[in-house]
Amino acid sequence: MIRIRVLRCDDGLEMTAVGHAEQAPRGQDIVCAGVSALLYGFVAYLETLPPIATAEAGGEHPHLECSEGEGLLRLKTRGLGGADINGWRVTAAGLRLIQTAYPTCVALHDCAVP
Repeated sequence: MIRIRVLRCDDGLEMTAVGHAEQAPRGQDIVCAGVSALLYGFVAYLETLPPIATAEAGGEHPHLECSEGEGLLRLKTRGLGGADINGWRVTAAGLRLIQTAYPTCVALHDCAVP
């Protein structure tokens, strides 16, 4: 199962996605592909945003911290004036559709948006 947790923090959000959908063999798993496309699309969107408030200089994307590994994606945003939350709302809508269709494969715990 892919577990996705999103929390508001400071002036941004923190997201962790961990696990595998296991709906089909690797390379054929449409649930994993759909979740990955939505999450990496969200990361690509965040990379296009200019820092608005508190991001410091000295990094390619000082308003975004992102790390990944086998079955893991973590990110933290700051200083985006709510643009990250708005982008997350769109991403979460797609993830909820996948979660509804494949409830044994995806669990979304969205504490970022009331």
